[in-house]
Amino acid sequence: MKIRTWMLHLGLILTVVISIAFTWLIWFNPTTFFQNVGRTPVDTSSGVTNASNKRLDDVYTPTSLMYNETTTKKYQYFNHRSDITNQAKKIMNRVEITSLKTVAKQNVPKYLATVNQSHSLILNYPDVLPIKYVCILFDKAPKKIAENKENVDQIIIPTGNSGNTIYFLNSKKQNIYKVSVKNLNVKSLMALTKDKHTQSVATALENIGDGYRWTYPQGVKLNEYSYLINKESAGNMVAKLLGANTSATITTKQQDGKTVYSDDANQRMTVDNKHGEVEYINYDSNDKNKPKVSFSKTLEINLAKLNSLGVTLDDVRYSNYESKTGEVIYRNYIAGFPIVSEYNYGTYSLQNVTSNGQRFMFSLYGLQVPLPNTNKQKTLPSTSDILNRLSSIGYSSNRVRAIKIAYSWQRNDSSSQVVDLVPTYLIKVDGRWIDYEQLFQNFGK
Repeated sequence: MKIRTWMLHLGLILTVVISIAFTWLIWFNPTTFFQNVGRTPVDTSSGVTNASNKRLDDVYTPTSLMYNETTTKKYQYFNHRSDITNQAKKIMNRVEITSLKTVAKQNVPKYLATVNQSHSLILNYPDVLPIKYVCILFDKAPKKIAENKENVDQIIIPTGNSGNTIYFLNSKKQNIYKVSVKNLNVKSLMALTKDKHTQSVATALENIGDGYRWTYPQGVKLNEYSYLINKESAGNMVAKLLGANTSATITTKQQDGKTVYSDDANQRMTVDNKHGEVEYINYDSNDKNKPKVSFSKTLEINLAKLNSLGVTLDDVRYSNYESKTGEVIYRNYIAGFPIVSEYNYGTYSLQNVTSNGQRFMFSLYGLQVPLPNTNKQKTLPSTSDILNRLSSIGYSSNRVRAIKIAYSWQRNDSSSQVVDLVPTYLIKVDGRWIDYEQLFQNFGK
């Protein structure tokens, strides 16, 4: 009996010691502890993780699911335990498109009647995409439809009919396309909204800036998150970006706190040494006679460029397209909302600077491993409250082009290797996306 008691005490002591040791490792050297947890094996022959070879529909995918109970009662759904839009995507992957017909273009009344119809689900893309890229969500589509270059950003799925008709909409131009489908399982989609872990928030549709935007008339309460972060080697990025297409010698110089890498051709990569922000530019000096790259082709080229970095793209989604500058922005998403930050943390910006040249901005820092949820939440005010406050500091309605909920990337006070993701509003004013709290802080309000 004494031996059993002695062994029990010894086992308890060992358990406490091991627990303390692991706690120390997590907080003081978390990268080492977690570096092999949940990581995809690396193909050393190519230097690129297998997970980085993402398919088009992994990046160009809907990011939110909504439901119109009536024309005025609307809800957005999110699930902190699983990606609800990814589950919806799996259901839509079984659906076959049989035909597509243009119903109306630039018709506000018909657009509003379609998007607001009662008993309908809505899959939203963050910004417009060619129908060609929406079709990859489905199992099959006729070639003529699959090559359609018209842009849309919403899929309307009526739940009260036979399930044979859905609609593609463009919220910026108020275009409507009627789509006939087969094998649509509306009940499975509706079941996602009724899962015990699924939460909902009231939404409304308002005309803001350059299109109709989803707003939150009652505000919203969202979880906060914490993640371990990792930093990619600048040398690896030099090899992947500057060394991929040339055997030229790479030169390096220090300039105003930045390291500039360049070859003897037309490539340059600049790294902000303090913040890890990277700017890569590739000018093609022989592109004068080359045709301008289309939006559709640009999206394809961009995915190849993202894959070439070898970064994890599991949570990276197409976020928005700036038609005036040709800039396409991709962001990390969490619970259906984009992550925003200074210095391009969690953001990838690609822009065609010439017909065949490209400017690419991103960060060496990335999210690695989620830490245990502390159940901290933040309540955001209603969208109308934010717009009223903007007006009070001089940002009239004609200056505000868009507004949406996002997660702000913030430093953790306890560890430099941990980042906190805090709910916020992201506002587009004067052509720039700004965190609303930073904007009000600048005005002392």
